Amino acid sequence: MHVMGFSIRIKINQATRDGFTMKDIETPQDVHQLISEFYQHIRDDAVLGPIFDEVAEVDWPNHLPVMFTFWESLLLRTEHYRGNALQPHLNLFQKIPFEPAFMSQWLSIFKSTVDELFAGEVAERAKHFAEGIAHNLDRQITRRVPLMTEGVELEKRTGRVERQR
Repeated sequence: MHVMGFSIRIKINQATRDGFTMKDIETPQDVHQLISEFYQHIRDDAVLGPIFDEVAEVDWPNHLPVMFTFWESLLLRTEHYRGNALQPHLNLFQKIPFEPAFMSQWLSIFKSTVDELFAGEVAERAKHFAEGIAHNLDRQITRRVPLMTEGVELEKRTGRVERQR
């Protein structure tokens, strides 16, 4: 593009997947879209949905802005997140037994959500960060939380979490 005698190059962060041009993650609005869609998929999931909604009893109106800030810090390098991402997970897995499959499912949903919405360098970085987060949480949780064999049962057939009495 030429403006007043100057040549200006505009970099548009897009990638092509399956013949479709997809935008990369570039703005806080993109991060909000990704995280909103991701957590909707989590809530719709037969296994993870009940854990988030019934066991953790996530307060979504308060939780989502924290997650927006967390992911903006990672992907857009805003450095605004000032929380402890591990402690809520440790607290959760004092209530129910931790299964490594939970992290695998979380990661699978995250990656597929990124791929549904975005393509490009930052989108790939988001998936890479998610892999690291899943690995680190899995390692930290299994190291710190004793495996529970009674008190809570995850009903695999229905996907509901029920407390045993």
